Amino acid sequence: MLAPPFLGAFIFTITGNESGTLAETVAGFFPFVLVAYFFSVVPSLLYMLAMELWFWLGLHARWGLPCTAVFSAFLGCGAGLLIEYVLDFQKISCPLFLWIGSLVGLLIGFYVTAVPQVF
Repeated sequence: MLAPPFLGAFIFTITGNESGTLAETVAGFFPFVLVAYFFSVVPSLLYMLAMELWFWLGLHARWGLPCTAVFSAFLGCGAGLLIEYVLDFQKISCPLFLWIGSLVGLLIGFYVTAVPQVF
């Protein structure tokens, strides 16, 4: 539940900062992470519950890594949509959070499925 907001804030900071020095980017990252946690508590909790249900039902073993990663990306896209909806006052003007949510979901879905098998 704690990884998606941090990873999303990291990706947003890297991709969304057109101007400013590295020091300004690093200094602005930590307050932005706190804001990211504030806005993504509910979406992260819903993501966590859906992924726990996915693993509890054994669907990760039945359908494998690709389907689990895609399902996680789909959940991340939904979380990004919810955050975008709240931030843009009930309209979607910029789908940046949808893409970031999908990427974060894909990375986390791949991580939780593939990494435990490696170690």
